[in-house]
Order: sequence, then structure tokens, then C-alpha cells
Amino acid sequence: MVDSLPVAMAASMAVLAAIACLAGLGLSRAEPVVSTASVDSRLLELSNDCRALMASAPRDLLDPASPQGATKRTTLSLPPGTNVTFGSEEDEGTMIYEVRGSRKAIAIGQVRLREGVEKGGVMVPSNKHRAIEGGGRYEITIEYEYDRSLNEKYLIIY
Repeated sequence: MVDSLPVAMAASMAVLAAIACLAGLGLSRAEPVVSTASVDSRLLELSNDCRALMASAPRDLLDPASPQGATKRTTLSLPPGTNVTFGSEEDEGTMIYEVRGSRKAIAIGQVRLREGVEKGGVMVPSNKHRAIEGGGRYEITIEYEYDRSLNEKYLIIY
């Protein structure tokens, strides 16, 4: 009996080590899924905010005295390994994002998503698309603007 105690103890420790390894493996595989779900949820919410802005009044880019267009200020908290691009050359009105190698897109609508730049004391659309690379916390403002001469709608991000 005394001889079987160390063997039982060693077998119990081996079983506990195997359980700990399996739990660690499961958690490491679940973390990317949780990260992706978190980003999916946050960006779907942001896309709904963008659509709501487009149902509001825009800034008239041709009128220097035009008041600020409908705006939304928000905080994006993104997990490590996340990249977000607002618009692309192929699809102006789409947010494209990647979380740990998994790439997705959310269509906003008939609008051009552009990075905002200051010009004459107001924010106007630039020729570039706004990109966020890497995780972290980002404070962004989205403003709805309209160019009557080109009949173009913009959501600028700054």
C-alpha cells in the first residue's frame, strides 16, 4: 500500500497537467473568436450610426457659412491585431476590417468614406481613406457632408 501512494500521486498529477493543457489550448483558440465577435458588434453599431447620420442634415461643402453637418463622436476599443479601413478605391461606402487574419466588410450605402482634413477652419473630405492599424483605443468623429457640384455625399472621419 505504501508503494502505491507515490504511483497514484504521479498519475493524479499527470491527469491534472493534461487537463490544464487542454484548458489552455481551448482558451487560446477561443480568444480570436471572442475578439472577432467584439469587433463585429462594435463596427455594426458604428455602421448603424453612419446610416443615421445620412438621414440627417449634411454640411454643404459649397457654402462657407454652412453649419456643421450631423456628427457622431465615438470611441473605438479594438483588440490587438485589428485593422479597419473606412472606404476603399473599389468600394467607397464600405468599412473593411481584419481581426487576426479574418477579413470582413460592412456596407454603409451610397456615400464616400474619407479622412477629414482641416481647411479654412472646417473639416472637409480629403482624397484618402481613413485607416486604423493595430488594436487600441481611438476617439473618432464622423461628420456628414454634401458636395452639390459633384452630387456626392461624404462621411468624413477625423
